[in-house]
Amino acid sequence: NGEIWTVDDARRCREASGCDMLMLGRGAVTDPGLALAIKADMTSAAVDPAPAVITWPALLPLMAEFWQLVCTRLDTRSRAGRLKQWLNFLRRRFPEAETAYQQLKSINDPALIDGWLAGVVQKRQASATMPFYSFTHRKNP
Repeated sequence: NGEIWTVDDARRCREASGCDMLMLGRGAVTDPGLALAIKADMTSAAVDPAPAVITWPALLPLMAEFWQLVCTRLDTRSRAGRLKQWLNFLRRRFPEAETAYQQLKSINDPALIDGWLAGVVQKRQASATMPFYSFTHRKNP
């Protein structure tokens, strides 16, 4: 079946395999809204799909929660790497993740990452008009 990175990949996989159920791997790590987008595409197959897209600002609280979990489960030395690893995946989908990755790539001190993350989440809360997801119209190529 191959990797499923996009809604189009999911369509091709369903058509080639004849299966209507899919398992997502790295594509879901790279684009946390991918499952929602695929579901929206599957349920609106008869009409022009408008898949759900999770926005970068909406992802920030999830990132903060992920960081809290990492800090409770991993030793101090391993924590920063886990967040940077996820940011590295997210760079494929979110340009903002590239900026975040570049800001954090040389930082290994969890306290500095705490400060950085608190700052970006606080900025997001200051402009809290952003929904968790938005419905956008995507033209099929």
